[in-house]
Amino acid sequence: MWTKSKDLHSLVEDTINNQQCNSLDNLEKALKNHRSDFSALLKQPAKNLDDRNLLLKSVKEPVLFPGRKTTASLEQSFVDEALIISDMFNLNENVAVELLHTAEQQMHYYPELTRGLISVLLYYDARRAIVNSLKILIQARKGISWAVDTSEQVVDLITEYTVKLVKKGLVDQIIALLSQLNLEKEINLLHENRALGGPKHRRQVQDFFTEIRQSLADIVFCLAAQNGLCRDDTLLLVNYLSSVEQVDNVNVTLFMALLYAIDISAIVRTEESEDVVRLLPITSESAFVATIQKRLTEPLPWKNIGLQASVQLAWAVTLATFRSLSSGLCAPIQMQVDEDEAILDVALEGKALNFLSHLLQTKNHIYKEEFYLRRLHSLVTDLIVQMPLKIKDLRNKADEVARNIFVYQQEGLEPPSNLPLDFQWLLNFIAVLYGEDPLELELCLEFWSSDMANAGVNYRVSQRQMALYKFIRLAGDLLPPSLYISYASMLCGLANGKRAAHQAFTLLKQNSNGGQSNLISWEHFFSSLHRYFNSLRQESLPVPDTIYRHKPLTKGITPQEVQGLQVVLKLMRIVLQHDPVARISLAENPTWIPLVVMIGLLGCAVPLSLKGEIMEVLAAFAQSPDIAYTLWNSIEIAQILSTTSIVSTNVKGLHTELEDVESRAEEYPLTRAFLKLLDVMTDISIPANLGTGHRTPGFDPYLFYVKDSVFLKFSGRAYRNETEKWQIGNACVKLFLKLLSNYEPSVDDFQDSYIELPSGGNAIRCKPPGYHLLVQCLHDSNFLRLLLHVVDEGCRVLDLYTPTPGIEELETLTLNVLLLLKRVLQLQEEFLELIRRLGSALRVVTLDSLLLGINSRTGKPDHMVNIGKLVTLNQHLPQHALVALHIIRRVAAIPSTQNQLLALYTKSSALTTAIRHGFVEALEMEDPHDSSSVLGDQDGETPHAGQGCRLVVLHLLSEGVNLPHPSFAHFLLGFSIQAPLSKTVLQQPGIRDQPRTCLHALLGILEKNILVDGHSAGANLRAIELAYKLLYQLCSHPNLSDVMLRFLRSSNFLGRQVAALPFAPERSEFSQLSQMSWLLKTVAVEVKIASDKGLQSHVSRLASLFLYEVDETTESVTMGDITDRSLLSGTSFLGTQDQLVMRSRPKIAVLLDAVNLKASELTAPTMEFFDPGAIEALVKQCEIISEEDVQLTKIALLQNRLRSELANLTNVALGQRQLIVQEVQNILSFVVQRNNIRLELSARRFYLEGWRQVLECLLATGSLNDLSYTHRWNILTQITQDIFSKCLAADNTLPDLVHYLSGVMVILLAGLRACALEGVGESGASSGPTKMPSDYVRCLDGTILRTPNVRSIATARGSSTSSATVNVIQRQLVGWILRASGSAHRVRTNLYSALLNSLRISNHTAEFYKLTDASLLQTLVRDCSSGHDVQRMLALSLLDQLAAADNQGPIASFLSSQGYLKHMVNSLLQLDAGLVAALEMQPNMDGLRTLYVYESQMGLLTRLASSQKGALVLLESGIFQRLSEMSVFSQRPEVTGTTMENTPFIPDIAHRFHQILFPALQLSNTMLTALGSRHRTGSSEVIHFLLSHSDTVSAILRNRNLAPVSSQLEETALLTAVISRAAGWNVVCEESPAAMEVRGQLSRLEQVTLNLLPIYIMGENTSEFGLVSSKVCLQVAVNILKLARSLTTQNRAIFAPSFERPNKSSLSLGILTKTLLSSSALLINAQEKSEICRRRLDSIQDLTTQQLAELLPPDTDEKLPAQVRRMIGAKSLEQELKNWDELLELCSLVLESTTWLLWHHMEHFFQHKRSLALGGSTSILSQEDYGRLKKEAPIHLNTVLFKKMNECEQVYLHKKGRHGFVQALLRRVKRLLSV
Repeated sequence: MWTKSKDLHSLVEDTINNQQCNSLDNLEKALKNHRSDFSALLKQPAKNLDDRNLLLKSVKEPVLFPGRKTTASLEQSFVDEALIISDMFNLNENVAVELLHTAEQQMHYYPELTRGLISVLLYYDARRAIVNSLKILIQARKGISWAVDTSEQVVDLITEYTVKLVKKGLVDQIIALLSQLNLEKEINLLHENRALGGPKHRRQVQDFFTEIRQSLADIVFCLAAQNGLCRDDTLLLVNYLSSVEQVDNVNVTLFMALLYAIDISAIVRTEESEDVVRLLPITSESAFVATIQKRLTEPLPWKNIGLQASVQLAWAVTLATFRSLSSGLCAPIQMQVDEDEAILDVALEGKALNFLSHLLQTKNHIYKEEFYLRRLHSLVTDLIVQMPLKIKDLRNKADEVARNIFVYQQEGLEPPSNLPLDFQWLLNFIAVLYGEDPLELELCLEFWSSDMANAGVNYRVSQRQMALYKFIRLAGDLLPPSLYISYASMLCGLANGKRAAHQAFTLLKQNSNGGQSNLISWEHFFSSLHRYFNSLRQESLPVPDTIYRHKPLTKGITPQEVQGLQVVLKLMRIVLQHDPVARISLAENPTWIPLVVMIGLLGCAVPLSLKGEIMEVLAAFAQSPDIAYTLWNSIEIAQILSTTSIVSTNVKGLHTELEDVESRAEEYPLTRAFLKLLDVMTDISIPANLGTGHRTPGFDPYLFYVKDSVFLKFSGRAYRNETEKWQIGNACVKLFLKLLSNYEPSVDDFQDSYIELPSGGNAIRCKPPGYHLLVQCLHDSNFLRLLLHVVDEGCRVLDLYTPTPGIEELETLTLNVLLLLKRVLQLQEEFLELIRRLGSALRVVTLDSLLLGINSRTGKPDHMVNIGKLVTLNQHLPQHALVALHIIRRVAAIPSTQNQLLALYTKSSALTTAIRHGFVEALEMEDPHDSSSVLGDQDGETPHAGQGCRLVVLHLLSEGVNLPHPSFAHFLLGFSIQAPLSKTVLQQPGIRDQPRTCLHALLGILEKNILVDGHSAGANLRAIELAYKLLYQLCSHPNLSDVMLRFLRSSNFLGRQVAALPFAPERSEFSQLSQMSWLLKTVAVEVKIASDKGLQSHVSRLASLFLYEVDETTESVTMGDITDRSLLSGTSFLGTQDQLVMRSRPKIAVLLDAVNLKASELTAPTMEFFDPGAIEALVKQCEIISEEDVQLTKIALLQNRLRSELANLTNVALGQRQLIVQEVQNILSFVVQRNNIRLELSARRFYLEGWRQVLECLLATGSLNDLSYTHRWNILTQITQDIFSKCLAADNTLPDLVHYLSGVMVILLAGLRACALEGVGESGASSGPTKMPSDYVRCLDGTILRTPNVRSIATARGSSTSSATVNVIQRQLVGWILRASGSAHRVRTNLYSALLNSLRISNHTAEFYKLTDASLLQTLVRDCSSGHDVQRMLALSLLDQLAAADNQGPIASFLSSQGYLKHMVNSLLQLDAGLVAALEMQPNMDGLRTLYVYESQMGLLTRLASSQKGALVLLESGIFQRLSEMSVFSQRPEVTGTTMENTPFIPDIAHRFHQILFPALQLSNTMLTALGSRHRTGSSEVIHFLLSHSDTVSAILRNRNLAPVSSQLEETALLTAVISRAAGWNVVCEESPAAMEVRGQLSRLEQVTLNLLPIYIMGENTSEFGLVSSKVCLQVAVNILKLARSLTTQNRAIFAPSFERPNKSSLSLGILTKTLLSSSALLINAQEKSEICRRRLDSIQDLTTQQLAELLPPDTDEKLPAQVRRMIGAKSLEQELKNWDELLELCSLVLESTTWLLWHHMEHFFQHKRSLALGGSTSILSQEDYGRLKKEAPIHLNTVLFKKMNECEQVYLHKKGRHGFVQALLRRVKRLLSV
């Protein structure tokens, strides 16, 4: 029942009101289905005995209810409630069961109600939905009064449908229902069945029931207004109204419907004239007029005589209108038409006009209904136009009555009460009808049209308009006294409007030309006031205070004249309020001087009501700024309010009037008027010099009077009308609020400044009024207590949900008090900061603390509870709820208040439920449909309360979610406040008693946003943006992310959101971009976390949404005819992607189109009156940092500052002031535009950041790995090309946005590089179990650089990767770099990195270098020397990459020829100081940056030195001289064997020194390799470098520490490699003393190096040092043996002729034999280990879990999939196998070198018989040594050694193709032994 009715209403409303024409088919189908509901309106299925028995049976056993597919059994309580509902509403039992079931499902929307009470609400809501649906349909019919803005097809369908309903007696049904539906009876029925809940439930039921009756009446009205009613329906309506006694809103509507049913004034309103009228039933039905006239002229009176007379009046006007029609229409009813005047007389006798006036005054809602007003307007205007003779007759009778009244008054008699006053009532009716115009229809302008034409307005005047204007003129001619008040009142109504007021002003001005003869003229008005004022001044007594006697002196003026003055003043006030020209003209008139006269009258004995009117007129004058300043001075001089101490104490002015006169009369018109005057005058600004000359300047006397005398006492005074009490309080608070709103705390407020008084002496300058009010609110004052008392009283009354006298004024007062408290909370932080900073003695307490304090009325801390309860009134009082939310947000933003707030709002379950649901309702408040152009500001300020509530709640949640647990935001979102956040289990509402929370409302808002018609506009865009931001905060919160993301995954929420991307940014670009940015960031978080948790299927689904079309509603991926259902199975979706058809562009690329990189243009306004520099400085003072970290100008603050500047301007001409105001508006408009541009730029930046995060996470988590290589390559290149198109297409791109995209280029090129390597696996370049996964992370952590044979793999790619694509990307990157060669350092830094990755994709670096422009090299070299350190390092790396392809060394030549190389080499000395600083125990960041730049620079130099030409150029530039001069190499720290692995972010001091030393040694090695060891200059330069830092070299060589993986091993290996290449040759040939010294140092260096050989001989077992350390040790041994070979080639013997070491200072041949034995054993063992490792690698798929665990690194995650673990294990085995192969190679080198040295020395000793002498010289071998050598040689060079050597030859050397060398040397050694 309820669901169907609500669905129908939503469909009808969307189709018609929201103009969704795509629902036409659905509408037609729904109307057919609900035809019975409309035909039998509000008639539900009746009770049925069989259904009741079935319901009773369901308690005992399951039964099948109609409309359900399964059986069900019901609880007894459920059945009882269903029976009660059935009996109460005479409803079918099955419908009652369905209603209760629906109520159960809706219980989370009504947490405070039971199931039965909810079902009652749903029952009335369903009936309301049906009636409202029919009402909307009737409104959409074709007709003569209005037309709906929807398609013609919809209108035709509805018209045809409703015509059938009307023919079936729709009006008859409605009138019968209105007779039956009685609220009192309905309430009694519900009360008897205990179906009414608390006050809120009772109010909801009453509102639903009242709306049903009103909607029924509206249906009849719409039918009558659009198409008229047929005769029978009209008679039914007349009969119903004749039985009405009390005229309520429903009866007013039916009365208006009857007026429209008998109306033919459409002939005036439409262009079709009589053609339209002929279609109405009143003319088309022959007996309509006769029948209705017979019924209306029956002598039987109605229950409401006035109602009957009003209908007769309308009928008489209709008959008169028939006379203007053609004879074809008028002739058949001529007899009836001739009775028009007779019927009019009857109507006037029944006081029809008096009744209509009373109706308008008592039913204010009529003024809010446009077509009610238009009908009454046509009624009175048709009466004047169509019956002019009758109007003239009425005026003549009025004149006769006036003469009679005058005669009676002359005789001293009271005139009779039965005098005909019809004309007077007509004037009063016109006055009342046009007296209010909230819709701004300005219907009264029709009376002034003729005058507008005479005034020169281009206006065509009709005969009708001439007649109306003539009525105004003639009615005022020779006006008798009895009509004076009525006529002036009519002018008050007709002047109600901007244009109408000016016309009235002109009329009165024209009447003034006739002098005093015309009583309705400005001249007469002000002359009367002058005479009255002069008379009162002459009659004034000498005692000043007697003018305040309780019986005022009104000699010479009658009460009627006082009343006349009041009406004149009212007319004056209305004209002045609407017409600024009238204000200036009257105020500056030197004859009338109205301000002087009126202020003078305020000091005379004038009745209070008249004083109040005078004060109201002054308030109208004060609307003009220039008049306001004059008025301030006049009031101050007149001392209406005593502001000085000079005035006698007996004269109290307004204070005495209030205390002695108004209080006794219990009426306060003067006080209310004075408060209004202050309100208007403070709209401009308060003059700074107010009161100068006779008191301390300032506003203080007025403020203290309002605060102390009026406001603080208003609640204790007696009032004749309770409404007036709240009006006075509201006026005071409204003034306080304005003063506080215009106040900004400043330093001057806390420092007393003195001014000199004219009377002598000094006085403290008054502080701003806002300062006093703020101080009053920041301590426990009576002022604050009264404010909180008002809130308490308002909350108490509003909680009753009962209409009481003055409740509207109380609601307004409560709202203003809340606004004042909100403003105090906004100002208090800045105010307190100034107090603390200035050390002021002022003692204040924060308002949030006071709000959490004790309520003196209840004795409980319930102020915040009261404010929280106002939030629950969001449907009834949305503005109150909005401000209450602002206050709660301010208080809840403080961490220390969380526990107090939670304690207050959770002290009872009912309060907890109400508060939480109130916030949910505030978050879900619907927005008006016309709010598309309204934007909300950063603080949630918006004209629409619904949007504002949503914004403030989102702000509150966003700010509170990161507060320490528990917080108020956690409570509202439904997270546990008792247990830890991570223990919360989120459920859908209603599951496991889960209440509906703000989290569910948040997700509902976002779900609605992605619907086809759900995109929002205006301020709601800001709310959607905040909602997405809050979602991101929840998903990225460390304690909430797991809970939140698990809940979102359960409903695939993010999947649906991503599928809806991109949103439509063309409507409000920056807001839509912000929404998408937060969503993309949330998705990035989900991808990362889900990937870490191993949810690969879910990650694949999200990844697929960015690459493929996914239908999320069916959970399947559709590509043409191919559908993949793997999403439902949990298997990887992307595993079968090769079978799918790829989109032309992936969504991730399409999303990039949403952002515009072009800069927005903004033109500064031209200023003629303000200094642009001063304005800019003022704007900067008003700038704040928004939530999005954007620098914005606070518009309200700037406006207040500019207003203050404008207020301080003096002696400004009237015309100039208006120009200055316009210039201020231009400045504000410019600042608003600049704010929008900054917000737009920030939104673009955030959007690109979110887009980048998604792309990074998709690549970094391997989400694209399941795609084929070709698809991945195409996607990445497509995105790359899109970025190039974005950044290179336009010239005015924003650098900040380009920087983001340049950073994305680094990611994309790294991804392409990884993709290229993966493509090798697909093409067969690498296969088998050792295939490496294409994990993008490898490109980020650098491990891809350590992949074996990277260059060969890239080469092997061949055609699998499009070289042309890479070349295009490279050319575009180069173009971008050259384009950004100016100041875009960050962009170039990213582009350098991207270009580096592109160069490493393929082996075409050499080709790229050939095509490289010299300008690129210039840019690179320039960035190598200057700029950011990262930019320098990347530029150096890029040059290094280019130099790697430079075989002939032209880059080195270019650098040398241009002087760059010399500069680069010399700059090493500039880095020396920074490098020394980097070796401190706690290095600063500058030192570390210098270290990394040095490494990059040395890397480039090393690359240049790798070619012979480059090495020579480097030698010429003096590279080694600079290295020799650097002191950092002599700063070697004392090391204790720290390892090089697992270094922290800031390496230890030893590692840092190695980062400095190793590049220098590597450069030396590369240089010597390129030049050759025999290049004397190069070798001598290197030797000079080593000897320059001999202390460091000696310390390294003397280190004997062989700890495993020791850093000293690395430095020893590098140093010995340099020494082995540079020394050993005769590099020093001179015989000078210096050369001899160098030669001696070199000899010692060689000897120390050679003495290291015994230390680095490795044994068979490598486990002692580890495999890596063993390799390094063998490398050192190889280097030493290489040095030994170099020395022995100079006919030198460096080993002693003994196999036993003769002394400690020399080496013997025994060390060689020892080396041979250990190395051969090591080689054989390593070969065995290598084979075992290779076999395990081949069988990696067959290893057990335990065996596999032994291969994995210790930090491997155990949760990784088995296949991934096997890949990691294979990678570990590959690395181990590589290490064994390298170890075998080194062992073979040691064997070969040692064997060669052994043979060389044996030959030297046995054949040349020469020995090693001291200092490296040789001597003749002694016989003793020779004999010992002959004896020892066979012992050590035995069969065991030769056998091992042979075995090594067979095991390894033979396989490597190097067999024979060792065998040949061994044969020679054996031959020498046999000699």
